[in-house]
Amino acid sequence: FSTQIAYVSEERRQDGSKRFRLIVSDADGENARVVADSPQPLMSPSWSPDGRRLAYVSFEGNASAIYVQTLRTG
Repeated sequence: FSTQIAYVSEERRQDGSKRFRLIVSDADGENARVVADSPQPLMSPSWSPDGRRLAYVSFEGNASAIYVQTLRTG
């Protein structure tokens, strides 16, 4: 029961802007926590083989870049 999933959500606001959130939760959707929050697209979350780090693509600064976060320390 230690399986976690990572996914991206997109929120469209009333003013037309968007927010993208990278979220990690238990496989059943419980205990969700936001790992990254950005007005630019976030995509392609991928776990490291040991499950301690999460890589994803962000378009901060209008250019794509790969970010890796250690989930315990951020």
